[in-house]
Amino acid sequence: MKKYLYVICLVAAFGGVVSCSKNNDPAPTPVVVGKWASDYILASGFVAPYATNNGLKLNPLAYGINDNFDIKADKTFIVTDRSGVQIQTYPGTWDYTEPTLNLKYDNGSSETLTYTAPTSTSTVAQLSYPVQAVSDTLTNPTTKLKEVVKFNLQLFYTKQ
Repeated sequence: MKKYLYVICLVAAFGGVVSCSKNNDPAPTPVVVGKWASDYILASGFVAPYATNNGLKLNPLAYGINDNFDIKADKTFIVTDRSGVQIQTYPGTWDYTEPTLNLKYDNGSSETLTYTAPTSTSTVAQLSYPVQAVSDTLTNPTTKLKEVVKFNLQLFYTKQ
């Protein structure tokens, strides 16, 4: 009788181990899910005599940028743009393959942002647009003459 009891216990224990499957575990929430707000614009690519401008963090509000992303776990998102007189919203769907967040708006347009995890020097997660080459007319600090200068800008968002 004890022999059968041991066999039954062994079968029950084995059945319990086999029935546990990682396939039943819910997928973890992607790191990009949450609310993101425009934080700063990073300036780079300046050459002499403008090189001191490299690394400047510019206020996006000064350039009329005031928007945020609400990225939801159900693979939808809404961008709320408060830059103009009217508040506008732009819905869509997203997919994420580390570190790339692809946004597809309901109007057919799309954007790609890059996720950067917090580090020892930056305690906040960030989303960033690709670097954009731009130019502007600046006054040369040496000659005091105005000239067209090429440089780069990149918009960053932080998780709220």
